[in-house]
Amino acid sequence: MHQISIEQATAHSATVFGDALRGEEIVITDHEIPVLKVIPYEGRLKNERTPGRAKGSIPGQAIGMITYIAEDFDETPPGFEEYM
Repeated sequence: MHQISIEQATAHSATVFGDALRGEEIVITDHEIPVLKVIPYEGRLKNERTPGRAKGSIPGQAIGMITYIAEDFDETPPGFEEYM
């Protein structure tokens, strides 16, 4: 954890946010009095992408896998002609 002034945080906001995203806590001060703490959001780290998480219950198929496309898939549905 390190401290910086509001002026420094404003001038170097990209660095402050980058440090926080890497897990560092930054305390922002106003006239040497702590007023803010920038920390990474806990939920972000828990919901990272996991390879294979979307596998379906049917062996060999993933969730969302296209198994059938109707012959009239590319045709305009009735009532939508005015939008084409």
